[in-house]
Amino acid sequence: MINSNQRMLSLLTCAIRGESGQHVLAAPVSEEEIRAIFDLAKKHDLTHLIGAALETTEPQDKKRYKPFFGESIKAMYRYEWLKGEQDKMYALLEQYGIPYIPLKGAIIRKLYREPWHRTSCDIDILVPQERLEEALAAFENDLSYSRGKRSRHDVSLTAPNGVHLELHFDIDEIYVDCSEFWEDAKPAADGSCQYVLSAEMLILTHIAHMAKHFVNGGCGLKPFLDLWLLKEKLTYDPEKLQKLFQSHGLAEFSRASLGLVDVWLDGKQPNEIETVMASFVLSGGVYGSLDNKITVTRSKGKSKFGYAIERIFPPRSSLKIAYPILSRHPFLLPICWGRRWFRLLRAGKLKQIKTEYSINHRLNVDQLNNTDKMLKLLGLNM
Repeated sequence: MINSNQRMLSLLTCAIRGESGQHVLAAPVSEEEIRAIFDLAKKHDLTHLIGAALETTEPQDKKRYKPFFGESIKAMYRYEWLKGEQDKMYALLEQYGIPYIPLKGAIIRKLYREPWHRTSCDIDILVPQERLEEALAAFENDLSYSRGKRSRHDVSLTAPNGVHLELHFDIDEIYVDCSEFWEDAKPAADGSCQYVLSAEMLILTHIAHMAKHFVNGGCGLKPFLDLWLLKEKLTYDPEKLQKLFQSHGLAEFSRASLGLVDVWLDGKQPNEIETVMASFVLSGGVYGSLDNKITVTRSKGKSKFGYAIERIFPPRSSLKIAYPILSRHPFLLPICWGRRWFRLLRAGKLKQIKTEYSINHRLNVDQLNNTDKMLKLLGLNM
């Protein structure tokens, strides 16, 4: 008997492949199951893609699937909203002769049957660090963007219409370095300031980004759909790609991720690690889950007490991301602790803090051991 998870994955496969999902709905679908599929897809920001599959499937009672179609319409609007502003961003950087590399969704959505099938909450662009201030001034003066927070790798900007830009001058990754992007990238066309990565580097950086999120609680279903399209649509050298995975410490994780993609979209039978990995991914959402994040952190040997203390008094190495001043003045750590506590309480995070405490308290040894085993098999037990 097909369950809601399997049915959702089958409909996503139909949407990605452009196939009819009539066979997926051949067996009766209860109202409860439709709600379960919607809720799970919503957690992974994929309800619009289920709607796209249902449009080609022509279910007998379309009214029952109306929420999915509504999400598809919203995704179309969101894409047009982002695309219009993205074109302005690219034109501005071309005008000032600033080299740039589009990142993440801006590249991957080109591989989908329809660009709105790949949703994004913002636009990510990488520019050389030495041209950052010039780019920021251009966005503020020419396009009236407002500048937000600066992190150790990007500056947040917001367009007058609300579109959010993450202007990167570095890459916040564990397994790849920003210099590798510029060494690999080539101009998109003669005379263009836009640079594009090779197919091998695109796949490597995608896997690396998945791995970073995986060790922080999970990465959701969407990156696996992206990965299948990268694997199927790009022309690349498999031997060169495997060498890149090996040299970047991603051999095991890439093997398991590509294997799980084949399970979900090509019908391969899963092995043990793919089964465990699938459960971990599906139990989270777009960015994993708090349960998974705490379990991963605790599986690295932290006790309940040790985890709680580190959350109350984070080490300088992690807190300096939010408070860069700590890099120059480490003695300000106690003041930054106080500011962080005040900010959390002012933002109404007390309920979340209580939830985190509850999750930490109820984790058992088996959960921690199983997660530790999974991370070791994936080569992610850092």
